[in-house]
Amino acid sequence: MILKKRIHVLALLVSLIMAIMIGSGSQNGAAAARPSTSFDTAAVLRLDNPPSVIVAGSSYTLTLSIDNVTNLGGFQTRILFNPAYLAVEGGQLASWLGSTNRVTFALGPVIDNVAGYVEFGGASGDPHKTPGPSGSGPLYYVRVRAKAAGQVPLTFSNTLLADIQANPLPVTVQSANLTIIAPLGSIYLPFVVRNQR
Repeated sequence: MILKKRIHVLALLVSLIMAIMIGSGSQNGAAAARPSTSFDTAAVLRLDNPPSVIVAGSSYTLTLSIDNVTNLGGFQTRILFNPAYLAVEGGQLASWLGSTNRVTFALGPVIDNVAGYVEFGGASGDPHKTPGPSGSGPLYYVRVRAKAAGQVPLTFSNTLLADIQANPLPVTVQSANLTIIAPLGSIYLPFVVRNQR
């Protein structure tokens, strides 16, 4: 099972690069090998306005966003979490990657609620070499379910960005923390019962 998951994750990487190269291949090899012009400043990958608190037992959709990117062709990342407190229910590619009318392909999600990670991404292609989106926008939506009260760090690994020619783009990541609280009923019930006696 572990080997199968690792092969699946590796397939996501290969799919990302192949989708970008096939969909956006330049007219000659020299143009395809041209280095990216987006290396001046690193893009920032982050969770957009995560909630201050989540009630245990409830679900919430986290938005993964990118800032300061240029000519984005595709991306992949993994979010790590403590499975004792959080579970991932699903994920969906946002429309921003295709906002310049490029065709998009979702990669994953690969969810492991035992090990505590979700891996996903997106790629885009266009035979007319339409530029990818630049600036800031949402990339992916991750649906999570709070399981128990506590502090849950969310960290990134295996993060890759590429432009439409499959050149890697520099990126920094911003981790986040979720605070899960017990349901209000479970907090106040003993007090209510005690005062009814």
